[in-house]
Amino acid sequence: MNALLMAANVALTAFSAMFMKKSKNVAGSGWTTGLFFTLFVAVFSIALLLLVNLFSVTLYPANYVFAFAYAAVGTVSTVVGLKAYAAGKVATYVVATTVGSTALPYLFGILFWNEGVTAVKMIGVALMLCAFVLKNLPKKGGQATETEKKKGAGGAVFLCLAGAVISGVANIVISYNARFAPETDAVSFSVLTQGFVFAIVVILLLARFPKTKAVLKENKALYGGRNFAACALYAATCGGALICSLEGAKHLPASVFFPVTCSGNIVLVTLLDYLFYKEKPTWKDLLAVAVIIPAIVLVSLG
Repeated sequence: MNALLMAANVALTAFSAMFMKKSKNVAGSGWTTGLFFTLFVAVFSIALLLLVNLFSVTLYPANYVFAFAYAAVGTVSTVVGLKAYAAGKVATYVVATTVGSTALPYLFGILFWNEGVTAVKMIGVALMLCAFVLKNLPKKGGQATETEKKKGAGGAVFLCLAGAVISGVANIVISYNARFAPETDAVSFSVLTQGFVFAIVVILLLARFPKTKAVLKENKALYGGRNFAACALYAATCGGALICSLEGAKHLPASVFFPVTCSGNIVLVTLLDYLFYKEKPTWKDLLAVAVIIPAIVLVSLG
């Protein structure tokens, strides 16, 4: 049962990245397009999560503050993710967000929460940074994506760096929520977060209404069936991964669940990236994967 939960979490998380890239391929990756993707996903996610929780929501005062902060960070993260998928490989961005979501909260905890420093964890963080550098080393012309050839690799590296920082900040917000409201129901918190995401995106779209109107007029694929399907599948796979994480946390220690699922996700995303989008991994990509897997284990167990 535990192995099945971990396998399902890995598969759902990896496929969610593929559906996000599918939306990018169908509707584009502009900033306004990214906001619409975020809006559609929020609607589908709220419906799915309410259904899973049988329309029951339990919230605490602190949840509203941290859910809003998480929603603001998440909105930026989704739009940046779409831009990153257009600028480079999905696996490269996934490695970057894994590094950020793991290393930054650990370093933040050392600096501000007086958490202990261990040599094992610091080695793990150092290896993660090495993996990030390996994945973002300049590529030769034949290995670069079409976007990198046109715009240069600098934009892709910047987006990966931004994604890493945003993912780290998101996990720090979640950690603060856990400190101030330890009884939080994760599904209820997610419903509240997606509600804030919906509100934030609507305000942003209305604030730049001329651009929003122009995009709706010019980009028919944005509200076409294929993009709605990609958004719905992205929301479903993310929601499914959340449920697997919640169930896994009940039966497995974090020191087992986290390294196995994160490592499996990176490996599977690299494979799916090649199978679906023909993004063949280079030796640097494979070396980065080989480096980050033990790094995740060291940070988790150290």
